[in-house]
Amino acid sequence: MHAWCIVVVLLHGSAPMLAQDPGPATTSAGWRLAEPGYTLQFPRDHGSHPEYRIEWWYYTG
Repeated sequence: MHAWCIVVVLLHGSAPMLAQDPGPATTSAGWRLAEPGYTLQFPRDHGSHPEYRIEWWYYTG
């Protein structure tokens, strides 16, 4: 029973932290991070993406 109370107290204290929206992922220097699920939209994505620190495209085929 004592362990159960400790678990409840710990989870209750972390609930507000889990509910926050983190927003777009960025580095401490302000660069955006590539995130899974990004949908490319052409022709807009044919150009550069200056908000990212590094970018490269290559063709295989």
